Amino acid sequence: MPTALHGVDAEYSIRTLSDRERLSIEDYFSRKDIKIALNSTTTAVIVPQSQTAAATMEDFAVLIEFALGILTVTGFQPITTVAVLNASSCTDALRRSYQETTATPRFPKKIVKAAASTWVRHFFTARGKTKDKLHITADRFVRYSRMNNSRDALVDLCICLESLIESQTEISFRFAMCLAKVSGLKDAEEASDLLSDLYDLRSKVVHGVDSNKEHKKVEPNVVKLRLAARAIVTAYVLYLTEHTKDEWKKHLKRSLFA
Repeated sequence: MPTALHGVDAEYSIRTLSDRERLSIEDYFSRKDIKIALNSTTTAVIVPQSQTAAATMEDFAVLIEFALGILTVTGFQPITTVAVLNASSCTDALRRSYQETTATPRFPKKIVKAAASTWVRHFFTARGKTKDKLHITADRFVRYSRMNNSRDALVDLCICLESLIESQTEISFRFAMCLAKVSGLKDAEEASDLLSDLYDLRSKVVHGVDSNKEHKKVEPNVVKLRLAARAIVTAYVLYLTEHTKDEWKKHLKRSLFA
């Protein structure tokens, strides 16, 4: 990750691992007969241990990939190692395999220093408001990010955004209209059209119907769709830092009449 993103916000930080931390993680794996060598410039996303209690290490890695994925403009930032450190001593760790199939992540230049760490803090605050249900949204977004805008990837993106609505009625309408309005994008009407096309594609794919026409309609707009998704999830996370999940539902409903 770029050093420009390094910074601290309360107990959250993005920084280079210290030599002691790096060696402690390597020693942990060595005791498991697993040989690894972490680069001296390895970047770590640090969160308080209180946030790891309700998630497996794999789930936690996906949550961090999701948080960073919302920051990226293009590409994907994988988490290859997860570790629990107590006073720089590694007590648990997970090494994750990752195939280099996606583009190198590109982060906006305006996100510097503590801004990225502040976002991670907001992200985990929002996660607490969802009673740990954010992992569904996270998992789908990460799967989308890894698959380079394939048809299945776009379905994953749609399901990711659909999980923010939690509605069983008029899903297509609410998906396009509500999310576009709360996104804060300048052209909400265009965003609504893009989301409507995405939902049409999702419906055809999951029902096993020929989706070539819908895919061709969505494909030229994948960059705009990613930007819209980032704006929507950002609005969701920031709203939940100060409100409850029930208030979010009311917020979506009010957006229809604004």
